[in-house]
Amino acid sequence: MAQIDELVVFSPGEGIPAPDLNDNFEKLRVAANANETALAAIATTALRADGSNVSQDLINQFNRNSPIVLSSASGSISLEDNADYFVTLAGNATIVLPTVPADVYSHTITMVVDAGGFTLNLGTANHLVNNDLINPANPYAVMYIYSKIDNTWYYNLTQ
Repeated sequence: MAQIDELVVFSPGEGIPAPDLNDNFEKLRVAANANETALAAIATTALRADGSNVSQDLINQFNRNSPIVLSSASGSISLEDNADYFVTLAGNATIVLPTVPADVYSHTITMVVDAGGFTLNLGTANHLVNNDLINPANPYAVMYIYSKIDNTWYYNLTQ
């Protein structure tokens, strides 16, 4: 928003010199026009709460990840940052989580696992919610979230 500097302050009983008054009005007009332009720019570029100004192209960018299918997986399974997986185990396996670059802030990995009676080491002991109700004999979902606070991957299990 525009800031107005050096307006002339008028005091009662001193009269109002027309050049100073006109200068004040001009400064206020310029500032008001700058503010109006800034508000119009915000109105046209900001994301609206109802999503009415979100283009289909932008929606497609958010939906562009196709899950990576790892069938007959066993041994070490290396995961990529910000990716989605479907994993079918053909033997016991261990997840290897990616190293996170320092300048990137969003890190989430999702994975649906069909263990088929095999065990899967999730690659970290840090969990968001302790869920002892997961039956690894049935398919389950794992979501990994990287915390920039302590530079650690955390997981959450659901079934």
